[in-house]
Amino acid sequence: MPVSAEIAENNRVQRERLKKLVASLDDAGLRKRMPNGWTVAMTLGHVAFWDRARLLLLQLWAKGDHVTGAYDSTVFNNAMAPMLALIPPMKLAAFAVEAAEDVDRLLEELPDEVIGDALARPDPPHVNRGEHRGHHLDRIDAVLRG
Repeated sequence: MPVSAEIAENNRVQRERLKKLVASLDDAGLRKRMPNGWTVAMTLGHVAFWDRARLLLLQLWAKGDHVTGAYDSTVFNNAMAPMLALIPPMKLAAFAVEAAEDVDRLLEELPDEVIGDALARPDPPHVNRGEHRGHHLDRIDAVLRG
């Protein structure tokens, strides 16, 4: 089952939304605190991490290296938070856009059979990256609106 046109479009829409948000943010906006204690920049770093993780798994699987994609998101998220806080906010924001562009491009370029095989795995990737981005962008927008 290839990535549907609906998923590809959602990925595109949320990637463009991400790019627009990042272009509008200054350092103060990136350092604004979210309800969970993370900053806007850290949240963008989180989005980038998960886009990159899906990108790397799909690249490995496309090459026939069937490493597991299983993970515990709570452990990963809690483990990455202190590292994200050390990275300059503007770099995290730019990396979020880059990661979104990279994974979306790969999802559009991979042959249908590679996507189908990946989605048939017991640990399938979440290819609707726009859904994940949109969830966090909604929260960021709410914080920035006050």
